[in-house]
Amino acid sequence: MAAQRTAQQNAEAADRSSRAADRASAVADRAAQNADRAAEKLDTFRLHEDTMRTLYWAADHAVVPDSGRALLGLEVLGGLVSQVDDDRDQRGGRIVRATAEAVKTVAIPTFISVLTNSSEDDGEGGGLIRVKAIEVNSAKLLLAV
Repeated sequence: MAAQRTAQQNAEAADRSSRAADRASAVADRAAQNADRAAEKLDTFRLHEDTMRTLYWAADHAVVPDSGRALLGLEVLGGLVSQVDDDRDQRGGRIVRATAEAVKTVAIPTFISVLTNSSEDDGEGGGLIRVKAIEVNSAKLLLAV
């Protein structure tokens, strides 16, 4: 009888241990799911921050009178505009598009100013405009952004 009672207690202890292991496994699964969601959110945040940093840099370069820097900024901005359609970050896409429009608003008059400054008056109401290839490429990119 004592052996039977001990066996019964051992069986009950094994059953409690099994239920505790099931609960621990469920908790571990939920923790893993939460960790996956947190990693995904962190990745999304990191991508958004990288995009915003690059966008700021590109916009800053795109509106300067130095044609080389402007060309580089416009190239990067154009790349960002193309990329936002594939991004999961909808807020970032709206910001990139709005920045591209703002850059056009500032960069086009800046480019016209560069062209005006590169003109040579012949004294008879005419003249020449000497435009560097980099300025022509910048103008083409302005239309594409």
